[in-house]
Amino acid sequence: MAKMLVIVTSGPDSHVRAREGLTLVRAIHETGMAESVSLLLFGEGVRCLSSGDERCMELHEELERVLGAGVHTAACTRSLEEHRLLDAVERLDAVEPVGAPVFLSSRADDGYAMLTF
Repeated sequence: MAKMLVIVTSGPDSHVRAREGLTLVRAIHETGMAESVSLLLFGEGVRCLSSGDERCMELHEELERVLGAGVHTAACTRSLEEHRLLDAVERLDAVEPVGAPVFLSSRADDGYAMLTF
């Protein structure tokens, strides 16, 4: 069975694409279509963590459903710093701040297929 990593790099400016990635990762997890599935929020994708911006609210709500389903979720620390969202991720125990290069290399070494939205 496959291992999958869904990488969401889209944010509010491409909210349909970002929402599709979040919905897909939750569906893969809930249906058991993969042995393991993880989500990485990277670049603009970390803005899904923001609940204060009206343009991000829909994405934040979908991310809450992903986290509620128990999907392993990581967020790039550089992107979090760039978008001033380190505080947001610190309040969410379910989101792991990671160095994206190390995280991606680790998943590649473990045989994960990567899908980017």
